[in-house]
Amino acid sequence: MLFFIVAFRSAKEWENATFAERKTTFIRCTRLSCLVYRSQIAFFAVLSACMGSSAIAADGLERMHYNHPGLTVDLGVGLWAWPIPCDADADGDYDLIVSCPDKPSNGVWLFENADGDTAKTPLPTFKPAVKLSSTVHYVMPSYVGGQMRVLSPGAEYTDFTRRGLTNKVNLPVDAKFYVPTGKQSKGPKVRHNQWRYVDYDGDSNLDLIVGIEDWSYYGWDDAWDARGEWINGRLHGFVLLLRNEGTNDAPRYASPVKVDSASAPIDTFGCPSPNFEDFDGDGDLDLICGDIFRIIAGPNASIQGPAEFKWGYTTFSVNDWDQDGLPDVILNSILGDVVWLKNIGTHQVDDTVKSFEPHRGFLAQEPPSSVRIIYASSVSRQSRQSSLPIPDVVGICKVRIGPA
Repeated sequence: MLFFIVAFRSAKEWENATFAERKTTFIRCTRLSCLVYRSQIAFFAVLSACMGSSAIAADGLERMHYNHPGLTVDLGVGLWAWPIPCDADADGDYDLIVSCPDKPSNGVWLFENADGDTAKTPLPTFKPAVKLSSTVHYVMPSYVGGQMRVLSPGAEYTDFTRRGLTNKVNLPVDAKFYVPTGKQSKGPKVRHNQWRYVDYDGDSNLDLIVGIEDWSYYGWDDAWDARGEWINGRLHGFVLLLRNEGTNDAPRYASPVKVDSASAPIDTFGCPSPNFEDFDGDGDLDLICGDIFRIIAGPNASIQGPAEFKWGYTTFSVNDWDQDGLPDVILNSILGDVVWLKNIGTHQVDDTVKSFEPHRGFLAQEPPSSVRIIYASSVSRQSRQSSLPIPDVVGICKVRIGPA
């Protein structure tokens, strides 16, 4: 029997490790006597337990499926699922592309809409995902000039709906132009680096909008004193404008400036995910940012620190999903789902968005990729069936029953 285990550390080892050292390391164990340690800080997951070598794919692990052919389940891609709603196959209805830069589901994944027009069926069932390419962090769509353009830091990708990130075109801006000024020694300094096109000043030239999540004042999720109070600075989320002083064919971008609101720079609690859209129907662009929407990890809100409590790992795109003339929100969740928030405002000019309905998850014809899970297998002596209890990120235990 073979087990594949993702990096496990003691709490002390994890606490003292640098950010780079915390990257996932795969360990292969060939016997059942492997000791696995888990603390509140150190996370691990047993990815699969496979009977015999035939279940191991040549290029690594083979995904475990439900023992229920044709089952329809929540659509999920795993941690850091970046949703990109679009008509990927040009058949007149919305499909869903999801970029997942993490393990083990790295890739640009196309979920084809199996039910058609989302105006009639706003919660369609999607076909099993097709991988278009591998991916990188911070892949985001821009809906400009009647088409979708897809960017990551410093790059644009052409023919994205068919080839993912295969066709890369570098932009004339350094992907790491932002320099953090905080002095904390721990943490990633800059985590999210979210690039989008928008005609910010209405001159028909596409400017760059960049959302930056600055960790340089925050450090890491361990800055608590003996009384349990947070002692570091806050997590920052800035929105920066790089104005196009050239043309769309030959862009020349000015130095970045922070976008203001009420005479002060916009500063969300991390992960700004800036989306410009005319939400109130008055003919100009409004801005919606990421700390408005939070899907948190269960009733205790956080399994790490204040960043996760206030942010919830949500990244999103604005799209009129149900085609009623009002901009909706398609976003990911810390639970690994991709969900729809319906705009239930009105169509009247100068009437601001009233609210969004509670999120509703999409469905797919395949098992989702869970996040932060712990697997433990067992075999029933009575039925001789193997079962796989799987506690998920909010502590709900699910059991998958294997064949007799």
